[in-house]
Amino acid sequence: MWDRATATVGEEVTLLVNITNQYQGANVYFTIWKDDADRDKDMPVAKVYGHHDNGKAEAKTRFRVSEMDSEVDESKFIFTEKSFLCKEVESGSITIKKVKPEFSDQKWMLKDENGNETEVNKAKVGDIVKFTANVKNMEDGEKVKIKIYEKDYQSENDFICEEEVEVKEEKIEYEWKVEYHEDFDDINSKKEQEEKGYTIPEYIFKIESNDYGVTSDNSPVIEGVFWIYSQLVDIHTDEILKNTEYTLHFSDGSSKKGKTDGEGYLDEKDIKLDEYYITVKEN
Repeated sequence: MWDRATATVGEEVTLLVNITNQYQGANVYFTIWKDDADRDKDMPVAKVYGHHDNGKAEAKTRFRVSEMDSEVDESKFIFTEKSFLCKEVESGSITIKKVKPEFSDQKWMLKDENGNETEVNKAKVGDIVKFTANVKNMEDGEKVKIKIYEKDYQSENDFICEEEVEVKEEKIEYEWKVEYHEDFDDINSKKEQEEKGYTIPEYIFKIESNDYGVTSDNSPVIEGVFWIYSQLVDIHTDEILKNTEYTLHFSDGSSKKGKTDGEGYLDEKDIKLDEYYITVKEN
């Protein structure tokens, strides 16, 4: 018999059996099956063992969601017991129920130059960002899928990629290199194209568990931008070009003007991903 009629995934349950005509301390083997299993063809769910102790034996186990059918919320299991020179016996059934996972506190994180992680809503193309989320009702080692999409507002989100990630200490984490994907599917993107000559892609991620049939809400949005931060140096004299006017020339013939700071750095944010060259104004 089982110590209860119903339990949830991950909860410890006890298998119990009464024994006669067996020596004290004898091994007792329990084999766990799905209730509807064909024992001549199907593999058991698990095997555990205990020892004869004054007419009784017991063993403990925990059921994992991977041992259940993905399309159902609960399953029934039985066990058979066998010990030396004793006839095999069969238990009644126990019902194991899934507890739906919960995903919360989804974030995009980025390390600064000092190695400290901060939550961000914008990152440069090529940056390594980490997305994190808290997970409830899943065991360490269980797996979920992280799916990244380019966000659209007037149509379905565009799928970018997916990765399988393990739950660890009630969290999931995954690093992703920000990519550039042009987007012309919605009104905002068309407006950006008209005003700037390029689009700023926005990305979200979702968490999916096929075993539980659960999908998280959309994560916060992160923008993928191109950003130039570089010190200008005269290639002939190695002189740092401080407070110098410059022009960025792009492959389509467009350009953007700016001025370096007191250390000779140019800092251009939110520009299009492109091949470019720089010219400076001669003094």
